[in-house]
Amino acid sequence: MDLFKDFKTADRTLWEAAVTKELKGETADKLRSKTEDGLQLEPYYTAADLPQDTSRQLPGDLPYRRGLRANHNDWVLFERFVIHDAVQTNKEVLHALMHGTEGLIFDGTIPDPQTFGKLTEELLPQYLILCFRNTDPVPLAGWLKAWADRLELPGVALRGSTGYDPLGAAYFGDEVRHLPLGPLVKQYQQHLPAFLPVSVNAARFRDQGASLIQELGIALALGNAYLNRMLEDGLSLDEATPALQFELAVGTDYFAEMVKFRAFRQLWAGLVYAYEPKHSCSAAANLLAVSAGYTLSAIDPHTNLLRLTTAAMSAVLGGVHGLELRSFDEPVNGGSSLGAELSRNIQLLLKNEAYFDKVADPAAGSFYLESLTDQISDHAWAFFQEIEGQGGYAESVASGWLKAQITTHRRSLETAVASRKKILVGVNQYPDQQHAGIENWPGSDFRLSADFESLRRQTATAKMRPKVFLLPIGDVSLRLARATFAGNFFGCAGYDIIENNGFDSMTAGCDAALKSGAQVIVLCGADAEYPTLVPEFCRLTGGKAELVLAGYPKEELEAYRQAGIGHFIHVRANLLETLQQFQQILLS
Repeated sequence: MDLFKDFKTADRTLWEAAVTKELKGETADKLRSKTEDGLQLEPYYTAADLPQDTSRQLPGDLPYRRGLRANHNDWVLFERFVIHDAVQTNKEVLHALMHGTEGLIFDGTIPDPQTFGKLTEELLPQYLILCFRNTDPVPLAGWLKAWADRLELPGVALRGSTGYDPLGAAYFGDEVRHLPLGPLVKQYQQHLPAFLPVSVNAARFRDQGASLIQELGIALALGNAYLNRMLEDGLSLDEATPALQFELAVGTDYFAEMVKFRAFRQLWAGLVYAYEPKHSCSAAANLLAVSAGYTLSAIDPHTNLLRLTTAAMSAVLGGVHGLELRSFDEPVNGGSSLGAELSRNIQLLLKNEAYFDKVADPAAGSFYLESLTDQISDHAWAFFQEIEGQGGYAESVASGWLKAQITTHRRSLETAVASRKKILVGVNQYPDQQHAGIENWPGSDFRLSADFESLRRQTATAKMRPKVFLLPIGDVSLRLARATFAGNFFGCAGYDIIENNGFDSMTAGCDAALKSGAQVIVLCGADAEYPTLVPEFCRLTGGKAELVLAGYPKEELEAYRQAGIGHFIHVRANLLETLQQFQQILLS
């Protein structure tokens, strides 16, 4: 039975007509928008937006757009352990393994085989994926081989990566020993063939403010630079590419973050095939995803759990090999055992209760997601070509070009957050008004919330927490809407917000405001009623507090200023700059 034979095929012309009708004569152009990366988002997508060749691709097939696994979507649940005391770290590792962790990231220098032995005591490496950061890969190879021999395991039983990324580390000023890559790769492939000796850590650039597109372009450029160095050292292409692991950050732009992993696999396969490999598997990218640290906030840190969940879903649905989720409280105290447990459980829930590991490439076939995959691919490839046009990755870093590109995007992000074009729940919108500051003062790492954290710090350490009195009056719907807006606005600085349902008279409202001892009084009403309300409001409260009007009636601004209104708050105001001005007035 053909259930669709009586339905007319809806082409783009019919969709456009339907949209125009719903918008009462406006076209669909009104609904089109762009992301911060310049990606064009359409109001709707049809089969015409589906790339033609995707219908013939299957999971596990070149160019690996749909993933490397043909019949499942399982991934490795990673947890990071910063090495301070080897014995204590080993205890934490064993606890995590008993509670669901599958992959370990040891972050820190391991100076000698004794420390390595203490870290790995009682571990069974044949059941784990082991990743290292900031440890010299040459002695590490010897320790891993000796460990395998002691346990009577073949070298291939040890799987993981060294995290050795000398070109990436140079950008950040890290001291790393620069080794000939050919001998290093041969050493690992001879004794530890399932251990990847070279890493491309593009996630670090994302946490410095790089865009999603820039991150992918940098990953391609770094990977290409390593390929060329390995080829110059005498390795064949089919020996070089399996030595690489890619590490990408995953943020909170749900759909874009999801399909960027599909896009990167496709791009890397295309790049590798330009070198004419003998085996198709040489073009497969091993992807480890790490939740982006710049998206986390020390303000209202429990909202980070929602960000981490969104990031985890994006990475998993994008088909990564492994995923590390940071602790929700990392910006507050560096991460606690509770934070590690909750991040672990997010992934366990996605596996064991949501069954995200069962379906290969669940994003496939969506007109929107397939189109977005191609868009990201095109933009990322263009940025990679810009880097190559500078002479390659190393030259783009040496000239300062790459840093300038990242800095420009970082500033655009900070501006978007300051003006609330980019919303951070709990930070620049819907703040927790019960708490003035944050639990602890975070470090200097770049985070989108950093400027607002500074505001909260000033408020929390002030001798007296400023009070803001909301005075709603007049039209019920408008006064409540503007009072809500004003409460959110000043709440982002951690001020004590005194809310009211509304007043029947200006005299009653002003009396209550002055009795409250508030340093700021906000008049919340309708523009049409302000000509009557403002003069009386200023007469009754003038000189006794900072007077604020919720709204921006352009025609009356000068008259209201003359009457005594000192400030206007509205949706087009720069939230951060306005609050910084109030900090100078109230806390100086």
